Amino acid sequence: MSRDGVDPNYPVSAETIGINFARSMGIEGTDPAALAKLRALSADEVLRGAPAQPGVRPLSYETTPVLDGKLITETAETAYKARRQPRVPLMAGSNSADTAGNRIRATTKEQLFARFGQWSAQAKAAYDPDGSTDLATLISRANDDFGQAEPARFAANAFAANGAPVYRYRFSYVQTAMREQMRTGPRTAAKSPSCSAC
Repeated sequence: MSRDGVDPNYPVSAETIGINFARSMGIEGTDPAALAKLRALSADEVLRGAPAQPGVRPLSYETTPVLDGKLITETAETAYKARRQPRVPLMAGSNSADTAGNRIRATTKEQLFARFGQWSAQAKAAYDPDGSTDLATLISRANDDFGQAEPARFAANAFAANGAPVYRYRFSYVQTAMREQMRTGPRTAAKSPSCSAC
């Protein structure tokens, strides 16, 4: 969709995101010449994005489905809250070290907990009650909760409230031989060998 604000959970349209990305790469306009310049970018340039500017927060780009107004007309969250999801059995969950693309970034604990806004004190009590957890572990746990565990819980609760059978899991097993490499738990897809019979 070319308009911002069409869904409360999707405030910025894909078109706006694309125009902002083009500008960050030094490409202005929406004419065929601008399109040709975008198409001339290499895959590495697109994935890397524009170089960071001193004192300017880098743009972030969502990798969620694009609301196109035809195939995808609303976010899953909006549909679930309105009970428009199908009544089918659902299995949802996450691994204990899913990081969901590392959306949450921070250079200090204070910066990390400030991201929780009015719930920063509760977040600190939940994630770092005695102040001894290192920052990398805290960021990993917050990313897991933000990107995987909480969305799975939300979807499971929404489907159950709509009368669908729901099976929710939390996978944390790491094979003995891999425990040194996976100290915080299994990452995304690490459950596949264990759940092949699921």
